[in-house]
Amino acid sequence: MAELTYEEITRAKELIRAARPLAIDVWMEFIGHIRQFLSTDDLILLEKWTRARWSEDSLPFNVLLLDLLIGADDERLAEIIREYEDVWRNGLSCTIHGFEWGEQWDYEDHTTYDYEEEGHIEFIEMPQFIHPTLDLDDDGIVYLSQQRAMREVLGDGRIIEVMRPVIITSDRRVWHMPHCKRHDEIIRLPNRKAIWRPLERATNRWSLASMQNFLNNGATVNPWALYLDIEQIFKKRVWTPDEGNYVIFALYVILSYVFPVFEAVPYLHLLGLAGSGKTTVAKIMAQLGFNGRIVVDPTEASLFRDIEQDRPLMILDEQENIGTRKAGQEALATILKGGYKKGLTVPRQEKRGAKWVTVNFDIFCCKVIANVYGLEDILADRAIPVIMRRIPPDLESQYRQDELTQAAVQDLIDNLYLFTMLHMPRIAAFAKNANHRLFSGRTNEIFSPLLTLAAYFDIECDGRPNDRELYHELATTLKMKAEQRQSSKMESPEEMLRQALWNLLNGAEEGEFSSQEIAIEFYALHTSPPNYFNDVWLGRTLAKMDIVRGEADKRRAHHAEEVPHFDYRTGDLHPDWLVKKRLTYYRIRADRL
Repeated sequence: MAELTYEEITRAKELIRAARPLAIDVWMEFIGHIRQFLSTDDLILLEKWTRARWSEDSLPFNVLLLDLLIGADDERLAEIIREYEDVWRNGLSCTIHGFEWGEQWDYEDHTTYDYEEEGHIEFIEMPQFIHPTLDLDDDGIVYLSQQRAMREVLGDGRIIEVMRPVIITSDRRVWHMPHCKRHDEIIRLPNRKAIWRPLERATNRWSLASMQNFLNNGATVNPWALYLDIEQIFKKRVWTPDEGNYVIFALYVILSYVFPVFEAVPYLHLLGLAGSGKTTVAKIMAQLGFNGRIVVDPTEASLFRDIEQDRPLMILDEQENIGTRKAGQEALATILKGGYKKGLTVPRQEKRGAKWVTVNFDIFCCKVIANVYGLEDILADRAIPVIMRRIPPDLESQYRQDELTQAAVQDLIDNLYLFTMLHMPRIAAFAKNANHRLFSGRTNEIFSPLLTLAAYFDIECDGRPNDRELYHELATTLKMKAEQRQSSKMESPEEMLRQALWNLLNGAEEGEFSSQEIAIEFYALHTSPPNYFNDVWLGRTLAKMDIVRGEADKRRAHHAEEVPHFDYRTGDLHPDWLVKKRLTYYRIRADRL
């Protein structure tokens, strides 16, 4: 097939800038010329586009086609039709009156043109649906959406600047986000893949320079250099007694960009008291992770809508109610219990026009949960626990407290996008043959994505340092964590008591709490009732930890009070079963915790 000449491309650029509408008779003549080269499906789309876009006097279309077609024979005509899209891919904007060559046509007419008989039904093969924000199709093509600023030439010659989402693919194509008029419409992309519904928005975290370098110059990235850069950022700013946690942090950031290739992904649970570094880790994760964001006390609706739209690395900070008996968090916990696995959705009713329709929201993505106590057993079963501790005073000077510069963050994000485009298909193929026999059951399901990534770096990526074996480092750490996944085993009884008191204070400098209030919070941190807890153990432990200092910090009620019955054997609270009990009250100060 002949290539377009330099002169033709130069001429194309000039004509695109000075685009003018074609007369109706010229347009119809053009359709007649190309009809023999198009499939039935393409002709149907062309007819629909013509009916939807046509005005009484003229049809906006790029004059480039007319100039190139004048005097061309049938063979050359076919070449031009096929090559024109390649010219557009290389950065020449052909937007005329809201239409770009290569975009999904937004036609308003939904009439079926195959059959004149109204109500005729033709069954078709179910298409492969992809998520336009981030996904991989069966052909190994990666799809990524970005919100981009662009210039658009209107039919009257005016040029406007707009913000619109575009879909970028790993085979270096760029498409406008399709539109639809009906909630049940199958929305086709130019390559015949389909999406359930268009995005209302997209992010623009991938820099324009890096994106164009990928599309036009075939930019690449060194995976090991990228991994080491991410790991170093955590090592310089976060202290943790377990070096293996740095491997988990870095790989989890990378996992957020390729998680669609896995059937399930783990949550990351950052557990520790105030000042232990949880927020620092969360901030870095939000800066570097795919569409990363930190949310505090999210509503159920905002959580599943954000996940559906952006597939983000979602960091849930200060989630002190998850896993406790406090009301109001049941819906959030339900989303989190299902959101680790591909294919699970949340059905909700939405009004579309005059009708209410059921919309299924995808809740699958990577999530980080940070709090000062544990998770309930079902949620903890889906998470990798990372216990954060306060940095020893003699080591504080070795860790940086400054914020990451925007330039450093952008450089890493650009390389992460390049890694996604170039390596996600290879990771998907690698994962199909991965067989980790270190664990079994749910533990194996949860740990496998990170182990697969570690093995991929060791085996498939060049540039591995001689002293690094990610798979071995990660496996060693995960074996230890497999014994700590139940929150009741993460800390000593004294540390669990400290966390319960911290939770009761809820940010206050001090407070007075009864022995029963402390018992309820303490039991909430355990998946099974602790057999050692009683009022005597509580009083002695508070004194031993120097939290309660003598009689000034405690008082015993003079008379028995009516309080809900709390069963120390089972950990059950019975609000409707009132019993009389003399309680001991303890004054708790935050500076002693």
